[in-house]
Amino acid sequence: MKRLILSALLAVAGLATASAQGVLTWLETEHDFGTFNESDERVKCVLRAVNTGTEPVTILRVVPTCGCTTGDYTRTPVAVGDTATVTLTYHAVGRVGAFDKAVYVYTNGEQSKTILHIKGSVLAAPSTVKEMYPYQAGALCLDREIMTFGEVTHGSSKMSYIGAYNNSADTITVNFDNVPKYIEIEAFPTRVPPFGLCTISAFFNSFEGTQWGLNTAKIGLQAKQGVQSFTTAINLVATVNEDFSGLTKKQLEKAPIALVSNDVVDFGKFSRGAGTVRKQFTVSNSGRSPLLIRRIYCPDSIVGTSADVAEVKPGGSCTVSVAVNAASIDGIYLNTRLTVITNDPSHPKQEVRLVGIVEDAGQ
Repeated sequence: MKRLILSALLAVAGLATASAQGVLTWLETEHDFGTFNESDERVKCVLRAVNTGTEPVTILRVVPTCGCTTGDYTRTPVAVGDTATVTLTYHAVGRVGAFDKAVYVYTNGEQSKTILHIKGSVLAAPSTVKEMYPYQAGALCLDREIMTFGEVTHGSSKMSYIGAYNNSADTITVNFDNVPKYIEIEAFPTRVPPFGLCTISAFFNSFEGTQWGLNTAKIGLQAKQGVQSFTTAINLVATVNEDFSGLTKKQLEKAPIALVSNDVVDFGKFSRGAGTVRKQFTVSNSGRSPLLIRRIYCPDSIVGTSADVAEVKPGGSCTVSVAVNAASIDGIYLNTRLTVITNDPSHPKQEVRLVGIVEDAGQ
């Protein structure tokens, strides 16, 4: 019986000890700075908590979730009934638009972790808008006007982004037109609040409608502000390549081999008034499988190309015709290049330089 009574007394003492802890009861767990200027550089707020427990409590650390926020706090133990403070500072320079940040507070008390929040909206300084968002569609300012996807393996997708800032007190609605079927593009949010940020994201899908090699597109961005609508162009650039990484050694041994007859096609001297001048070169296949002519193109619009066949059998060749609009050549020299793309895994892309001299009338 004595042992039972002793055990009961020890249990009660243990419970009493366990319940004797500090408890921080927060008077505020969030603060809204509202809208303020980036030139303010730093804004601060103080959040308070009272120790409503039965023992002193200590704040062990304050951990912001972003480098834009720093925190200071009461370092000494907080006696029962006393108040602890956490001072949070938001660093606004270079961080325009709305923000909502969490800060974790850790203590040795009963509630060992508390989440605090700060939020607000930073108005960009004119110099920041000019530096960070140099392109405009009305009051919607963009950080770039070109979306580059880099190299995209045929059959896959890749994403690119543009950052935008509404430099006005009105809501701006963002829409797009002239969007190719291989592009998925959207603005988030579609309705950009006053002095708010927006992200324009685009997927380049190489499944359909894309060409081998260089792909370019120009999409119209419409920014509607009240009854007014402003338009600018977004340029998209991607290069679609074939994936040969899955070919076996045996397949590589039997692969087609593309041989281009000329690495330079010389048109010699010709008159600007000659209209269209033409030359030819050949692409032959010295491999053991059919050679597929994926694409032959020149980035210069004055040049047109065509191949007489799209598939070259082993040991065969195709003729490539090149036409140049002489009247549209800028200057007296023709100096450009075209790219031959095939399914040759060793040399899928080969370049041919086009050169010549334009003679004006009377020369």
